[in-house]
Amino acid sequence: ECNTELSRTSKTTPVAAHTITFVEEVAATVESTGVMEHYTCTVCDKLFLDAEATTEVSADDLVIEKLPAPKAPIVFAIDDIEAYVGKEFDVAIYVKENSGIISAKLDVLYDTSIFEVVKVTPGDFAKTTTSDGSDVDCYFFGDTATSPLVINWCDPMNSNVTTTGTFAVITFRVKDGAVAGNSPIEITYDADNIFDDEYNNVPVEVINAVVSVKEGMLGDENGDGEVNNKDIALLMQYINGWDVEIDLTVADVNNDGKINNKDIVILTRFINDWDVVLG
Repeated sequence: ECNTELSRTSKTTPVAAHTITFVEEVAATVESTGVMEHYTCTVCDKLFLDAEATTEVSADDLVIEKLPAPKAPIVFAIDDIEAYVGKEFDVAIYVKENSGIISAKLDVLYDTSIFEVVKVTPGDFAKTTTSDGSDVDCYFFGDTATSPLVINWCDPMNSNVTTTGTFAVITFRVKDGAVAGNSPIEITYDADNIFDDEYNNVPVEVINAVVSVKEGMLGDENGDGEVNNKDIALLMQYINGWDVEIDLTVADVNNDGKINNKDIVILTRFINDWDVVLG
């Protein structure tokens, strides 16, 4: 009954001790979050940072955020090209893909016994415009007499440049006496010199080139180093039986093994800027 006192003696209910289990870290990835290493109690299901179970945490406290997606690479490329002994030719270095950079220092390797550098020209890949409207190209070039040739672009005053285009153009000359054959021109780099505006190195892909060195210039029938109307006239005279001398090694401009009217037509179109290629 409510008026009956049962007892005034206090009682303590015992609490079960924690049973702690260690949980290893689960690393985060680009696709999923991770979990920090921690401890869990199999009795009460609580989470702790320490084995003594003194620092309790929630599941949210243990989340490791996803890793940032890796930057896409910047691609530097050189196209294969033909060149002729004693003649100049241009090698363009293209930026074909660009996730964003403020610095790119390239070293261009070439055979100094075959080629010599005439000049280096900045490309249209990136220009900085000053307050007065003038362009600053932000390029620095190394000694043109040595290989590798240094081409260094750096724009520390602006945010990432993400454009593509021509990075630089190197004008080479094939040295007199060079032997016909293939010779590579290669881009090398230090990864720490190609980075974005947060100083993160940007991955790089390189497409290198092979220069096919030839002893004569196709279409240069008289060997004067130019391909023009004089060569058309000389080739027509030769094909029509005139007593003239031409360089037979360059007269077959379509490489079909014959010297005939087809070569006259192709050479004439080439000189008049039709979309034809010799060789």
